Amino acid sequence: MDKVTKRHWIALEGMEFYAHHGVTEEEQKVGGEYEVNVYIGTFFENAMMTDQLELTIDYANVHEVCKEVMKENSKLIEHVAGKILTRLKDQIKVLYALKVEVIKKRPPLNGVVQKAKVVVEESFG
Repeated sequence: MDKVTKRHWIALEGMEFYAHHGVTEEEQKVGGEYEVNVYIGTFFENAMMTDQLELTIDYANVHEVCKEVMKENSKLIEHVAGKILTRLKDQIKVLYALKVEVIKKRPPLNGVVQKAKVVVEESFG
């Protein structure tokens, strides 16, 4: 019999925040709209069979981590994404991959740009 590799993903997409990130003083003061997407590679086979929250990832906890990090002013969205990834990695005990996207909507550039986005991703043994 062939060996079966199982991979489970949990995603929270389109989390919206108003935050004060940016390099310029005006961005830090005025703030702007952001979107955060999180993709968690974990194993939730037992939750699939038993319907018990404690055997999987609680979406509310993931959202709370993102919300708390977004409240902390940063210059770079790269820094924001890294902080979210690190905090989730410290909190979630069973995972094989983690991906975080932070999107700054309508960044203040000299031209029309709908969004600027950074992606950080890690895989674990």
